[in-house]
Amino acid sequence: MDTLTKQLKVIEEELQRHNDDPELWMEYGIGHHLTGDYHEAVTSFRRSLKLDSKHPACHYNLANSLMELHQHEEAIHHYMQAITLKADHIPALTNLADAWEQTGKPERALEIFNYLVQLD
Repeated sequence: MDTLTKQLKVIEEELQRHNDDPELWMEYGIGHHLTGDYHEAVTSFRRSLKLDSKHPACHYNLANSLMELHQHEEAIHHYMQAITLKADHIPALTNLADAWEQTGKPERALEIFNYLVQLD
C-alpha cells in the first residue's frame, strides 16, 4: 500500500468519527484527486462545501477536479466562487484563465492575465 493510499485510509477513519468536518472532506477530496479518482474527489469536495460553502480552497480544488472531468462551465463557476471569497487567490485566477481558454473564450483569459500582470 503506497503512502497516499495509507493517508486516504487514515482520513476515512477520521471521517467516521468527525463526519461534519469540512477540512477533512476537503483533504479526502485532494487525496482522491491526486490518485486520479476525480469523481470521488468531486463528491468529497461537494460534501465539504455543503458543510462550509465559504471555503475558497475547496471551491478551487473542486474546480480543478471538474476540469479533469471536462466539466469546464461548472469549473469556471467554482473558480469564480474561490475568487469572490478570496480576491487574491492567484492559483484560481490562473486556472480560471486556462478554463476560459479551453472553452473558446480567449478574450476572457486575456483579461485575467492582464489583471494578474497588474498585481505585480
